[in-house]
Amino acid sequence: MKIFSISRIKNEMDIIESFIRYNMNITDGMIILDNNSNDKTTQILSSLMDEYENLYVYNNTFNEHHNIELEINYLLDLAVKEYDADMIIPLDADEFIVSSDGNPRKIIEKLSNNENSYYSYYWKTYLPIYDDFKLSTLKYIRSNSLEDHQKIILPSKLVKNNNIRISPGSHTINHNNPNIKNETIDSLRLAHIPIRSKQQCISKICNGWLNNRTKLTYDSRNSWHQKKIFDMLIENNLELTDEQLIDIAIGFSSKITYDNKDNLIEESIFDTSFCEDLSLKYTDNNVNAYSNILSNMEQLCIKYSNLENTHKNILTKQANDTIDEEYTLHKYINLLENTNLLLENQLSKNNTLQQEKENNLKTKIINLNKKIKEYDETINAKNKKILEYESVINQKNDKLSLYEQTIHKKNDKINAYIKTVEKREKVIENLENQLNKTS
Repeated sequence: MKIFSISRIKNEMDIIESFIRYNMNITDGMIILDNNSNDKTTQILSSLMDEYENLYVYNNTFNEHHNIELEINYLLDLAVKEYDADMIIPLDADEFIVSSDGNPRKIIEKLSNNENSYYSYYWKTYLPIYDDFKLSTLKYIRSNSLEDHQKIILPSKLVKNNNIRISPGSHTINHNNPNIKNETIDSLRLAHIPIRSKQQCISKICNGWLNNRTKLTYDSRNSWHQKKIFDMLIENNLELTDEQLIDIAIGFSSKITYDNKDNLIEESIFDTSFCEDLSLKYTDNNVNAYSNILSNMEQLCIKYSNLENTHKNILTKQANDTIDEEYTLHKYINLLENTNLLLENQLSKNNTLQQEKENNLKTKIINLNKKIKEYDETINAKNKKILEYESVINQKNDKLSLYEQTIHKKNDKINAYIKTVEKREKVIENLENQLNKTS
């Protein structure tokens, strides 16, 4: 079986070498579309291509800005039609195929290449709890209870015999065949390392959100997690603590709510035992977030300027007496769109605040219930002591009653002795009187 991965990447200089060296142990080839990276990613890819003859790197030449669906499906077509792959695995640069039993390739090779089904497997998200990022330093993941996203694996026959399109994020596919089924592969997981350092997080989120927001096909349902972190970064002046970085990684791209993050961190050492040498030769972990953001903003400004010029040129082709009116109308439309965006942002902030209030309220209720339980336990302990005291008092009272009864008996005996003595004294007195009379 010929196994290929397909990937869209941009500014991944801290992980791209690990991504390729590891996944090359599983795949027969990797196809990568470089989305005009402005860090050292392009140079690292060039060096790796000298080492791996089955690493194929393409530069993004699409005019359409940041069209994820267009780009990933272009790579899908390349894998099937140009490289004759049997099984195609969409991967992001922060994703690594893993299994609980050695090389995942053994499991993938057993998957059927058929035209009526495709495969899915869940994320396994690693957390930035280490001194320096390397695959060998990964030891902690977030709980599986937070993993609500699956990624797909596509058989080539399914692609060739159906009108298949990978959806943004590669979580599922779009098709019109009701007979196509999805099978979850529990023996495979996708190690996901979206957050690796503070600078990498800032670069990833700021550029990712800005690029997504400027797409012509922008859909807030696909970018909500980026927007949430983006707003937090703005509020904190692009500064992050270690705890905040871990919080971001735990909640990344998951809508599942939780109260205590400490209960959601589990140990799971990243297995590289089946891999050839994973030594890094070209990697630089010093991600310069601000340079990446500024370069990306410059590209966006150029695209916006070109779009504005195109927009104005279209309008100038209209009749001269309607140009100002048409242009003003379009400006009003843009104003309304921007106003709508502000309202969406405000609604998002309100929802976030409401969610925080609900979470705080839940925490308070949990703490109150704990206090009530503690009070109940204290009261039960006091009541138990009281019962013990009452039992002792009852025992003392019983003894006291016995003592009183004994005293009463003693008193009765004493009274009887006194009466006997008094009788005897009268007898003696009578005897003495009689004796005196006779004498």
